[in-house]
Amino acid sequence: MNEGTARFRAHGGEGRLRVDGSAFSEHTDTEAFAAEEFVARVYGVGPDRTVGHNDKGYDFVLTVGSISTGFHIEGWAMASDLLDRPLIDFGYGPKHAMPIKELRT
Repeated sequence: MNEGTARFRAHGGEGRLRVDGSAFSEHTDTEAFAAEEFVARVYGVGPDRTVGHNDKGYDFVLTVGSISTGFHIEGWAMASDLLDRPLIDFGYGPKHAMPIKELRT
């Protein structure tokens, strides 16, 4: 089992909603962890491997791409910085977002 699948299962699997109202999915959690792991390697740090109901989510990551196409780093932000921002609706429901110019590099 990979880390994304483990997080997905720890969060209760299908049917649970995130704070922003979107549904957890195994595919999304797997892709998200792969992106975090990629960025962590580039910056020479380990990804947050906490799995369970008390994990605080991904510490940082903003990438473009997927496991199959590869990733490109736009920048990074601490989860706490992103979660402190208001939700924005880009047409598919409110999501946490941050302007690229405010990301760390």
